[in-house]
Amino acid sequence: MLSLCDECRHRRRSGFLITFIIGFVVLLCVGVSGYKTLLLQTAALYESMGKAADARAIYSDILALDPEERGALHAYFWFLINQGDISSEHRTITAALRDAWEANRLAKRLTESDSLNTKWQRNLAVSYQRIGDLAVDHGKLTDAAQAYGKGHKITKRLVESDPSNSDWQHDLSVDYKRLGNVALSQGQLTKAAQAYGSAHQIAKRLAASNRGNSLWQRDLSMSSKKIGDLAVALGNLAEAQQAYNEGLEITVRLRESDPDNHEWQRDLSALCDKLGNVMLSQDRLTKAAQTYHLALAFRKSLADSDPGNKLWQRELSGSYIRHGDLAEAEGNLAEAQEAYRDALKIIRRLARSDSRNSRWQLDLSMVHIRLGDVTLAQGQLMDAAQAYAKGHKITKRLAGRDPSNSQSQRDLSVSYNKLGDVAVAQGDLVGAQEAYGEGLDIRQRLAESDPSNSQWQRDLSVSYNKLGDVAVAQGDLVGAHEAYGEGLEIAKRLAESDPSNSQWLRDLSVSYNKLSDVAVAQGDLAEAQEAYGEGLEIAKRLAESDPSTSQWQRDLSVSYDRLGDVAVAQGDLAEAQEAYEEGLEFAKRLAESDPNISQWQRDLWVSYWRLADVAERDNRSKEAQQYWGRAYRVLSMIKSQGLHISPEDEQYLESLRQRVHTNKD
Repeated sequence: MLSLCDECRHRRRSGFLITFIIGFVVLLCVGVSGYKTLLLQTAALYESMGKAADARAIYSDILALDPEERGALHAYFWFLINQGDISSEHRTITAALRDAWEANRLAKRLTESDSLNTKWQRNLAVSYQRIGDLAVDHGKLTDAAQAYGKGHKITKRLVESDPSNSDWQHDLSVDYKRLGNVALSQGQLTKAAQAYGSAHQIAKRLAASNRGNSLWQRDLSMSSKKIGDLAVALGNLAEAQQAYNEGLEITVRLRESDPDNHEWQRDLSALCDKLGNVMLSQDRLTKAAQTYHLALAFRKSLADSDPGNKLWQRELSGSYIRHGDLAEAEGNLAEAQEAYRDALKIIRRLARSDSRNSRWQLDLSMVHIRLGDVTLAQGQLMDAAQAYAKGHKITKRLAGRDPSNSQSQRDLSVSYNKLGDVAVAQGDLVGAQEAYGEGLDIRQRLAESDPSNSQWQRDLSVSYNKLGDVAVAQGDLVGAHEAYGEGLEIAKRLAESDPSNSQWLRDLSVSYNKLSDVAVAQGDLAEAQEAYGEGLEIAKRLAESDPSTSQWQRDLSVSYDRLGDVAVAQGDLAEAQEAYEEGLEFAKRLAESDPNISQWQRDLWVSYWRLADVAERDNRSKEAQQYWGRAYRVLSMIKSQGLHISPEDEQYLESLRQRVHTNKD
């Protein structure tokens, strides 16, 4: 009697024998060539049925028969490339990357066998593109840039050999977009602009040459999206909006021509998402909500149609995150928390399916950090600390897994800053200083490793500012002045390197204001006035350049208020009154434009408070009382409408109530 193991071995032998006999018979009937053709057809059938392991085994058998069979090498190449698609279930980045490198080796064998064969050359370029894509998913941007660069060189040679070949022109456009994506992620904005610009020019030419070619029309749409992404990075929100709208118009037409096309739906959701981000940055919350809802609807539909598609699931989680961001901006913190938790459910499932997928692990960390932000805003310090700690644990693990991965190192620095933020809220200034210091050390190393990376330089400036904030809270004004000064020097260099970058200009304005705050605390009112004036001039330029960007309008209001504060300290009440009135005008316009934004309403009552204080100091009691009353009504309205109000503002509300009612009595 056979044992279980013996029986298994017997069955395997029997199966092999049967397969061998069948193969031998087929071989006699159709010959070697016919047999290989039959095997190729069988492999293709298995692949179409989703039986990848069976297909892989047959391809191996064919190449065992004839290692130089070009048809088999070509077919196996595309099989491996398709296996690099990690959107499907049960695929990991590690396995996909292994297949991509194997495909690359096959492509090299084919090109070496016939260096003039353009099909083999193109296949080799495709393999480098796939390797680059997977390196991006792995968070290895340098590796991605190298792979994309190798593929790009091949494609460029092909285009130069035949500029009329539209397929190669298309490939070249895609290459440029990939290179632009990596450059943008690395903070190399000039390089990104060059790459995206080249991609856009090619895409426009192809789309204009054949308006019925949906692929080229889509390329133009996605190219416009990339132009928008770059504009956002440069702080040019109006330009970004225009680019995204151009892409949206094309994609809407494509979807109308084929409503069931999943790619069009994905593109629409992505563009709606991008437009929503711009609207959110401009504090146009109603418009942001409309576009976010559209994106969510498309993504829900896609995710429901194929629950096993990990890419669509991930994109759905992204929509929930956007809804959380919107709710947080509106002051609806409970709603934001719920949206982030919906995203967390999806990301957890993805992360558990492949613990080695750094992209999903990073997503998981990001959602925990988002939950930390919203619970911190709610004053739930223990919950915030726990959420930040979970995010930090993941980023620390990812950074430790690959210390050379600069993106993982940057993510770790962000999580250290979050730990510092909650420590500040808890009154643990020593703990905050330690956490911010850890983040600073990482950012210094990154900035030194690549001084051209503007993102890392900006991150370094932010770290100095955070350490300055802690020093102020500790009463260490000298240390604060030093830290803010370091941050200011970096902000200056960035702004000087590209005066058109509005984000860097704003950073510079913020740095001037922080340095001014310390100067006020030190009693150096002249320095404070000068620095506030520098910040005000920048705020004016930004506000005039784009009146639709509410953040810049708010910055201008805040700058006037700070100059008013200095004037009060100098005893110049007339100048203070003038500055506060200027700030009030901007605060009123913003508050009237959207009563649901609690921050703008808060700015308004604070402006009234400042004017009341000046009037009282100037013995204008009646005028002061009018301003106290207006401040009280605005703050009461914020609370009655259920908008977010801090414990500190609750105290101000009570103080205002007493002032108003005492005076009435």
